[in-house]
Amino acid sequence: MSVTTSELPEEKAPSAAATLRPGSLGTADIAFFVVSAAAPLTVMAGVAPLAILLGGIG
Repeated sequence: MSVTTSELPEEKAPSAAATLRPGSLGTADIAFFVVSAAAPLTVMAGVAPLAILLGGIG
């Protein structure tokens, strides 16, 4: 009785050091995105009291 074994190629595990690709988003890019997304809300919060003061609530 003979036993045959097939050797499967071992898959490489992903590297433990997960890094971004060169040229992808950096810290400054993400900070700019957050500030630019918050800017319209900041303007509305600043203008709303003035609009209520000058025009009234209704």
